[in-house]
Amino acid sequence: MEYDDSHVCNKYWKIIIHRKKKRKLAIITNDLNTPFITGDQPAINIKKKEGKQQDELSIYYPISPNLALILCDINQEPIMPENGIQPHQVDEVNKLIANASHKQIFSNSKEYLNNFHYK
Repeated sequence: MEYDDSHVCNKYWKIIIHRKKKRKLAIITNDLNTPFITGDQPAINIKKKEGKQQDELSIYYPISPNLALILCDINQEPIMPENGIQPHQVDEVNKLIANASHKQIFSNSKEYLNNFHYK
């Protein structure tokens, strides 16, 4: 049986549209040598805690090696600064993207991808 995640995406976007008045969008700029990576599941909740009911939502979505979007609660600041992101923060979100992916991760740096021991 082939896996179809379109229903998950549709449900996800319906939640975002429903809550759009309670959310703000931040554009994160990465001027470091370490690129943002993406995968076959590029949108992740970076506030998710393993094994716990999740009430907070902060969606991280990389759109290029140097830009990412964060959709967070209107009354919260993004978990990362819009400018001045630190190397450990890039590594952290990249690990989350790699762990959330089903089969594929992508980068503009083959050398950087070699750091990941893929599932």
